[in-house]
Amino acid sequence: MKYLVPRTCTEIPEDGNSDHIQTPSSRPLEVFRDDGAYILLGNPGAGKTEAFRNEAQQEGCCYVTARDFITFQDDPEWRNKTLFIDGLDEIRAGSQDKHDSFGKIRAKLWNLGSPRFRLSCRGVDWFGAYDKTKLEKVAQDKRIKVLRLDPLSYRDVFKILLCNHNLSDPKLFIDSAQDKGIDVLLRNPQSLKMLAIAVDGDQWPESRAETFELACRKLVREHNQEHLQADYPGIDDFQLLNVAGRLCAIQLLSGRAGYSLTTNETNGEYINIKEVCVEDQRIFHNVLNTKLFESPGEGFIVPVHRQVAEFLAGLYLAKLKKIPFTRILALVTGYDGRVVSDLRGLSAWLAVHSRKSREEIVRRDPLGTVVYGDVRNFLPEEKLQILNSLKQEQEKNPWFLKTVYVDSRLADLGTLDMEVHFRE
Repeated sequence: MKYLVPRTCTEIPEDGNSDHIQTPSSRPLEVFRDDGAYILLGNPGAGKTEAFRNEAQQEGCCYVTARDFITFQDDPEWRNKTLFIDGLDEIRAGSQDKHDSFGKIRAKLWNLGSPRFRLSCRGVDWFGAYDKTKLEKVAQDKRIKVLRLDPLSYRDVFKILLCNHNLSDPKLFIDSAQDKGIDVLLRNPQSLKMLAIAVDGDQWPESRAETFELACRKLVREHNQEHLQADYPGIDDFQLLNVAGRLCAIQLLSGRAGYSLTTNETNGEYINIKEVCVEDQRIFHNVLNTKLFESPGEGFIVPVHRQVAEFLAGLYLAKLKKIPFTRILALVTGYDGRVVSDLRGLSAWLAVHSRKSREEIVRRDPLGTVVYGDVRNFLPEEKLQILNSLKQEQEKNPWFLKTVYVDSRLADLGTLDMEVHFRE
């Protein structure tokens, strides 16, 4: 049985000041079970979904994705329940339509009689006081607490490696990660999982990007060795990853939840698999059976994690030669020219994999490029551009960095080759 870490969180003060992390102590998430409503913020892969699923097992609670919550008619199961609505960031888009996804969530809560609810969102996609004020109008007691999910403790990391990844010496693994300078990956559940998969004996990845690449190759290779080589010789890992990236890119760019394997799906949230053309059907059908994808229900396929989908999609799009970058840019940006909320991860990984796209993506979303991708190996002048862009954003909007914390990957900018710029 999978070991679930009892998660802790820190409440963000009313003024939204990120300096709060130096004063209040973290508390178990379960402490807030009696609250009428709260927002749970966290970095990509921080474990928001697992935390919500675990809390929703309490009597009188119900877990639902934000996508399903606004798509389906009122479910009788939602009535008189504490609702755990997961993934606000995954349904936000850069539209001028005032009846956006956030508004639909508020309307649905109002129609349900303002039930007790919890809403999760990636930290940098939470619009602070604006979002909070809007949600307070549909909260039972007109109050909303904003919580930040704490990083894993090293004790948590030890138990996860021991129980979920069957490592005989978790301490050696942790020490090795610290020696390699990538121990920051340990305290994020998804990054920890990818690192545990990626490490092969004494072969360690050197960065977050390399960690995801090696882990994805390993997930494909395991399936390839077990199933494909016997029946379909000649299909290699590169072909499988390329098709996986294509599927992930189509899904993310179209704003869908995943793929339907049947023709009976009617809610529009899943792409019928027959609509996607792939030259070699052997690769197409078998890539869906790799560990890069999972089934949330009979007849449906989704990426194993959104971060994995964003990484693979960015890698695929970076390699496209027949489609100009300007067309891809048009797909990931909104009417205001900025990267839309639910595509910030994809664009960040595109910047990692494509040097020619970096300057433009950084200009449009400097914070997302840092938080969602891996800027550690960017050139000094590219990191300097990020710093300058962050400064310009902060000057225009004082609330810009209010929900950015010490574990938000900004430290990736502080490499030795940046010393002269930081001194300046």
